[in-house]
Amino acid sequence: RLAGTIIQSRNAFYRKSTKSYLDDTFHLLDRVQHSESTDGTGRRGEKTWVKLSDYFVDSYKANYLKGLDADFYWSLNSSVAKRLYRFVDKKRGHQRRWEVNLFALRDRIPLSPYKYPSKIKEKLGPAHDELRHKGFLEQVTYRKTVENTHLVCYEIQEGFTKRRPALQLEPTPEVLFAVERLKAEGVRLDVARQLVGKHGPERCLRYSEAVSFQKNIRNRAGWLRWAIEEAPELDIPAPAAAMTSTQRPQPAGGARMEEVADTTTEPVLPPVPDPRAEEVWNLILDTLYQQIDAPSSGVWFEGTVATSFDESTLTLRVPNSFAVEYIETRFGELMRSVVQEQVGPGTEISIQSYSTDSAAFASAQERAM
Repeated sequence: RLAGTIIQSRNAFYRKSTKSYLDDTFHLLDRVQHSESTDGTGRRGEKTWVKLSDYFVDSYKANYLKGLDADFYWSLNSSVAKRLYRFVDKKRGHQRRWEVNLFALRDRIPLSPYKYPSKIKEKLGPAHDELRHKGFLEQVTYRKTVENTHLVCYEIQEGFTKRRPALQLEPTPEVLFAVERLKAEGVRLDVARQLVGKHGPERCLRYSEAVSFQKNIRNRAGWLRWAIEEAPELDIPAPAAAMTSTQRPQPAGGARMEEVADTTTEPVLPPVPDPRAEEVWNLILDTLYQQIDAPSSGVWFEGTVATSFDESTLTLRVPNSFAVEYIETRFGELMRSVVQEQVGPGTEISIQSYSTDSAAFASAQERAM
């Protein structure tokens, strides 16, 4: 049904990346492919592969998203209540009170094309009752304007708004890396954002690295959420980011500060940039920003230092190993395409962390002083 659904937009869908309304005809899914396979034991299995619409992907990259309280949504029994909750919660923004034309609401839910307001109210009644009973709606009122327009007004329960306040995450590289790492482990986007917003990116990354060292875990995402919320003491590797002085472990018992200091790791300093490599990198970066076409695209490359451009290879250093993995996975193919287009065929990019070949870094810094 999703693949066969055709959407005709006449200035109806907002495209955040271009700050314009869309006038086009498109599908939600551009392609759907089903396949069957047989494993070594003879057991048959099915797989489904889908390609999302470019407009859908574009909205995701531009972070034009609406959070959904999934637990509340799935607690609703009525399909009309589910659709009504999603629509009202989206349109009301951060307001507790929202009003809409009754016939416009009928078409958006959608309901059958009833001609009389009384019939529309009758069909909405059970959904309104369930949404009031479950704690979303405070009250529903109707009124008719002097122009004979029928309106319905929704007032949201104060407790519902306070229960899940919207998280405003600062789009720093650390925050974005942590959210993406949690998603890679199977954590839902809304849950990942809540965990990073509440507990911080360092803690989330620390337990993300720890999950691979745990035994007999069937649900990695579930374990990860529990670990971040409960912060159990585990034998886990140090976080990727260097700890600040206030975050370093305090001496245990009568241990002397000198002994503790010997176990701490000095923060890795950014390497010395190479002027020629920086010139090439800036040229590539300008093109990348245009092609990525997302407001937060710049944060992915913050801290990236171009250290050399030798033998047709541009070497880039990034703060940590996770940054290497993430940039390679998400942008590696695009970056290599751009560098060959801008610099010339055969040009390569090497992405490494600050800590790689630290002796060479130290030597380069001495020469620069």
